[in-house]
Amino acid sequence: MLVICFVGGSWYYSKSNQASRLATAVTSTDDDDIATAVVDDNGQKVDGNAVKPLQSLYEGDASSRAAIKQAVKTQNSSQAPFQLVKDGHYFLFNRYVLQAKAFGLMIKTNVKDATVTNNGDSLSAKPISGGYTVNDLFPGRYSLQVMGNVSGSSQSITKVLPVTDIYKQLDN
Repeated sequence: MLVICFVGGSWYYSKSNQASRLATAVTSTDDDDIATAVVDDNGQKVDGNAVKPLQSLYEGDASSRAAIKQAVKTQNSSQAPFQLVKDGHYFLFNRYVLQAKAFGLMIKTNVKDATVTNNGDSLSAKPISGGYTVNDLFPGRYSLQVMGNVSGSSQSITKVLPVTDIYKQLDN
């Protein structure tokens, strides 16, 4: 009986079977399902709010969902914004999760003292020559706005940037 349990567990908890289940979870429409399958680039659990950009991507681009699901199932981390990593054990068997790759964007603008937001949520932006950088973004679709003052003016300005899908920028 013990041998049967071990053989069954070896199959069920195999890396490829876990990858298949994680691929289904990370491409779910439920933010909680996605959050349970993914950790951030530092290995920390994410919540439902962190995965909103990924859900936005899936809603706007069905082919991205299929491509990500296939890449995760086949464990092709060069084609997915996630990498399959060990995260503890299920009894005697390795437990795997999907670790999100961190992405960054450079925003070229002449807006000074800018606040960068995605759908109203403030993002941490660092000023650089000719614009700003936003680092440590979760894979997904971003609708960014830059708010601030134009050089030499006290008038406030808001710039709406084109929608950006950052899961494809695998060579960040």
